[in-house]
Amino acid sequence: MSKNYDHEIEGLVMDNISGDGLTPKIILMTADSVVIDTTTAELEDNPYTGGKIGSYIFYKINQKGRYIIKAVMENYSDTYTDCELRSNRQSAIFAKPIRMMKVFHELPEVLVKATKLKMVMQGDTIVYNANAFNLANGSMLDALIAKLPGAKLNKDGQIYVNGKYVESLLVNGHEFFSGNPKLALENLPAYTVNKIKVFNKAGAASVMMGRNMGDQSYVMDVRLKREYATGYMSNLETGMGTKDRYQVRGFGMKFSNKERIGTFVNINNLNDNQRAELNGEWKPQDMPNGLLATKTAGLSYLNFLNGMDTWLSSDITYTHTSSDNVTKQNAQTFLPGGDAYKNSYAKDLQSRDLWKNNTVFNLWHDGVFTHNSLNLSYQHTNGRGNMNTETLDSTSVVNRLLAENSIESSEFNFRAESESGLRVFVTDMWRLGLSVEYNRNTQKTFAMQDIQYLQGTPSRDYRNPYTNAPNQHLKLSGNTNYTFQFREKSIMPEYTYTYSYNKASNLFYRLDKLAGRDSSRFDILPSAVNALAGSLDGENSYRYHEYRNQHEFSLFYQDLSCKLLKADVQLKMPIRIVNANLYYERMGRHDVMRKSVFFEPSLYIHHQSNKTEWRLTAELQSDLPDLTAMTDYRDDSEPLYIKEGNSDLKDIHRYSIEANTTFHGPHQRAFSYGLLGTRPTTVQPTNSLTINQQVSLPSAL
Repeated sequence: MSKNYDHEIEGLVMDNISGDGLTPKIILMTADSVVIDTTTAELEDNPYTGGKIGSYIFYKINQKGRYIIKAVMENYSDTYTDCELRSNRQSAIFAKPIRMMKVFHELPEVLVKATKLKMVMQGDTIVYNANAFNLANGSMLDALIAKLPGAKLNKDGQIYVNGKYVESLLVNGHEFFSGNPKLALENLPAYTVNKIKVFNKAGAASVMMGRNMGDQSYVMDVRLKREYATGYMSNLETGMGTKDRYQVRGFGMKFSNKERIGTFVNINNLNDNQRAELNGEWKPQDMPNGLLATKTAGLSYLNFLNGMDTWLSSDITYTHTSSDNVTKQNAQTFLPGGDAYKNSYAKDLQSRDLWKNNTVFNLWHDGVFTHNSLNLSYQHTNGRGNMNTETLDSTSVVNRLLAENSIESSEFNFRAESESGLRVFVTDMWRLGLSVEYNRNTQKTFAMQDIQYLQGTPSRDYRNPYTNAPNQHLKLSGNTNYTFQFREKSIMPEYTYTYSYNKASNLFYRLDKLAGRDSSRFDILPSAVNALAGSLDGENSYRYHEYRNQHEFSLFYQDLSCKLLKADVQLKMPIRIVNANLYYERMGRHDVMRKSVFFEPSLYIHHQSNKTEWRLTAELQSDLPDLTAMTDYRDDSEPLYIKEGNSDLKDIHRYSIEANTTFHGPHQRAFSYGLLGTRPTTVQPTNSLTINQQVSLPSAL
């Protein structure tokens, strides 16, 4: 005879237009409209989108079947929804959100004056009121975020709030130019922002199951003012200055309930790669030297195919940068026998073109979700540089270095990912994930190093190396897991398989050894194939193929309300089997095979109450050493930096412990204390290095 457990019915209630939380009277009835219980919704934190939302709960429901829920509130139409208790393993039944329609009544005009609060703490959610911050006219989103209490924005566009990294920057709940928050930071006008919410956003699996499924992410959601949330918006900024300086910055966006279209352009030669107010202070040392010209343009499209839960987005960006840097240095070393002087002049030119495309398709419907993404990028780089350095004593020049180099490289990246989930037996979930990664990189480098000794012997050391280094990387991965839920506890067995393949070559040529070589044309290859082959430095050239297979079996346990600790406890115990094979050619064949079994447990504990909150994270990570460093080789392509292989390298093990505590005080104040520790448990022997003290040859530019 099965036991009848007590269950709960939970739900959310909100305004149908604004999405704001409401506090209506909630009536629970049977399928025959017999009233069972009544309660009143309360404003609580929304675990999925942040902010406040109406929430209600009914306790001690122990009969399987269908239930009707009715919401009644003054100035709103009565609204109904239903739910069903289907299994005793359900700790709670989550009803569909109740969206109430307001009944409007005309009221006389009333003038209200209120004090603007800059920040409000709502449980785990921080809500900033953008209207409470005074900003200069024309300020963008980055200037607003830089002024938020507890927020830090670095020059790369990474955002931290109270020391915690923000994984995604959202605009009205969705990413703006996926994976590139700097575009929103630098192009979205601050005057369009109403509120900024920072919270742990539930993933598709958590939303579908109504509980934490381990897919939460820490996000910042920029909520626009109502007049900008629907319609068109644009911003244009232009300028010209002395010494042919220029800037053009444009931004346009269309918002609607069905789609979002955004475009931007940024053209300037102002070394504009950062803002002056990122951390409230100017850092001239972060500005690049010389002249940096940037041309960037992008287009983004988002379409809601079936409400907010099914959508397709795609964005493409193009960036061209060119730099022209000149560096002059004069140094004097004070010595007892006479001072030494060093004068140097260097000039570097570089041009880079980058295309990126990101496409995402997301579907969530009736117990099924799928999230699919496709990322493509191509980058081409050209660079050229030269350097002239003189070393002098008090009477004459001791030596002179002339150096030049040129580089041409291209890189193509492809990445496709798919994650799908299916609700099983009401409370359980089965998930499947697949991913493919491919990278292809080619790099050709010419260098010329000419040291002229004006005193003593030898009188000259001239080198003209050329390197051709193509490489490819392929990674295939698949994983599946099943979550077995019993009320507040869950167990998830998981299996992951990963295959990776690396192919690389490093062909090192000494063109200076060719007979009749013109030293003034260092970046020209000989026309005869045999001549080029004859200049190959076999001791410093290599090719290799590396194959790696990984099988990971893990067991994940979670208790959302551990009675002993009064906290959420998560424990993961994976066993990873790694089998790697390296086939290495360098003056002969050098193969390395390595097989290891790693146990990498991790523990996460989170406690939260009205006054205190603390977290503890502990984990152990392991990996194989670099197999190419375990081959028997000696690399002296740079005479001052000689490398040798080490066949005795051991597996790498690292453990880390992180803990922090937050005390919530009056007036929305919070005080945080943290501890972070990381330490290797196995010391990895490094490759041996030999310093040749008799050759004075700087490395290439």
